[in-house]
Amino acid sequence: MKQSVIWERHTDFISNRQEILLWEFSISELQRHYDVQIYSLPIEIELFRAIKAMAASGNKQLRERSFTIFMGDCGPGFELFAVGVPAKTSSRVTDLITGCFENIRGYETMEYGQIPFVPLIPCYRYDHGAMFEYTKDYFMAGKRRADDAVISGMGVFYRMYESAEGIGVRERYCEAPAPAMRKSSEENICLR
Repeated sequence: MKQSVIWERHTDFISNRQEILLWEFSISELQRHYDVQIYSLPIEIELFRAIKAMAASGNKQLRERSFTIFMGDCGPGFELFAVGVPAKTSSRVTDLITGCFENIRGYETMEYGQIPFVPLIPCYRYDHGAMFEYTKDYFMAGKRRADDAVISGMGVFYRMYESAEGIGVRERYCEAPAPAMRKSSEENICLR
C-alpha cells in the first residue's frame, strides 16, 4: 500500500495534550496474581470485554460512541500500569469500563490526569462499534485481525497515528467502516 494511502485513509492525528480519566494498576500486584508473560494482559482482557458489551449494546447512546484508549506505565517509579480515555468520555462508557476493572487484582484507583504529564500513548480506538489498534508497522495499517489474544471475538482494524501538534494539524480521526463492511473491508476514510 502506498504511503499516501496510509496517510490519508489509515492514520489518525491525535492530540498529545489532553485531559484524561485513567485507571491505575499496580504492576507488582499484577505480576504476583496473574501467571502471564505480559502483565497488562488481564487488563486488556477486561477492557475488550467492556468494549464488546458496548458494541453489542441495544442502547444506541452507549454503542454509538467514539474515544481513544491510552495505555502505558506511569507513577513516580513507573510502578503503575494505566489505561486512560479522554475526560469528556460519556459516564456510561466509563462506568462500564470501571465495572470490568474493579475486580482485577492490582486495581488501585481511578483519577484524572493530563497527557503528556501522564506518559500514556494511544493504543486503541473504539468508534461506533468498531475497534482499532494503533500500530507503528506500516504494512499492518488498514488490515484487520480477529481478536484472539483476549478472546472477545471482535474484529480489530489496524491504524497508525501521528501527534497532531507534532505535524501542526488539528486532531482528526479516520471514519469507522460501516457495520456491513467491518467483516470484509480493510479500508476506512478519514474525516476532514
